[in-house]
Amino acid sequence: MRKKMPTITESAAELVRRLQDETDGKKRQRWHALYLVASGQARHRQAVAAMLHVHRHSVAAWLAAYATGRVAQALRYDVPGPTGSRRITETALTALKAPWQTSGGFSSYGAIRTWLAA
Repeated sequence: MRKKMPTITESAAELVRRLQDETDGKKRQRWHALYLVASGQARHRQAVAAMLHVHRHSVAAWLAAYATGRVAQALRYDVPGPTGSRRITETALTALKAPWQTSGGFSSYGAIRTWLAA
């Protein structure tokens, strides 16, 4: 069963302005999706997805977040952070800092690997 498209409270002109002001590409895509619905260019989530070249489930998630009254939530996306583990031990890292500060560093990554192996 199809869910009803949410009512976009912002005008198409306001959404175009926000779309043009946005510098983040992913947020621009979400503003564009809202614009397509508000302007009547897309009547269904699948049409929005086809126009933006994204999956329809992505569009559904954006519009569901918007429908709950959370524009900021609809525009939010998670950027993966660094992993929790290091490949270098604390002992090796501490030992590596000393020549880095005294000699001005290493000429290449290979030089670091050779130094650490020794």
